[in-house]
Amino acid sequence: MGKAFFQIAGVFAELERRMINSRTKGGIEKAKMDGVRFGRIPSSKNKGTEHKIERIKIFPQSGKSYGWISKELSVSKKTISDIKKSIFLFQQCPMEL
Repeated sequence: MGKAFFQIAGVFAELERRMINSRTKGGIEKAKMDGVRFGRIPSSKNKGTEHKIERIKIFPQSGKSYGWISKELSVSKKTISDIKKSIFLFQQCPMEL
């Protein structure tokens, strides 16, 4: 008797889960039709500003730490490292025009 009860309870749980999934998928489809965008934002707003890139080039030469620069410019340490690497690579092999 107990085994049958748990099997029936499992069937109802599976049915409820399928209903939740179908409602969720329906809501997502409707939202997409209404123009809602899903997913990650295409790019960071902090990286693109030229004045921050120029300051990232200058600050390490004056002895400022990555932590200080990241707080001052509101960018991550990874962003600072990426910009410095791109500057270094560009200096090593500049593109010929």
